[in-house]
Amino acid sequence: MSDEIDDLLEDWYDWQQSYRPKLGYGRADPACREYRSGWRESADLADIADAAARKRVCEAVDACVSRLDLQARIAIQTEMRNRFSEVQTKLRNSFAGAQVWRSIRLTGTIEDEYARAKRMLLPHLLERELVDRTCKLDCPVL
Repeated sequence: MSDEIDDLLEDWYDWQQSYRPKLGYGRADPACREYRSGWRESADLADIADAAARKRVCEAVDACVSRLDLQARIAIQTEMRNRFSEVQTKLRNSFAGAQVWRSIRLTGTIEDEYARAKRMLLPHLLERELVDRTCKLDCPVL
């Protein structure tokens, strides 16, 4: 299903947007920075494992998206930006009949360009085994 690709792209976009550069001084003395306590809760260990797995998957999706042409990358970024926009802005613009985000670089509608980008992305995701082999898109692969 293309829902599987949408889920991967949404998770990837959220992960990508969460990056914040570390500016200024560190929060710990360099001599103690690498210290880790010997005991941890099982929930903490599970959270750490989940975060590491999510990071690996999102890095793989990032590599796949980077292999697409510029127009496909713009379509994915624009669609994800529309999905993650503020709720109030989205409601106000949908009431007015406007899209929240669009790009003058896209020649067709955002829906068509996004579908084309997903068709182009599918072989890369299959190659890295990020989606199931039975994954089918709603539109035929070009």
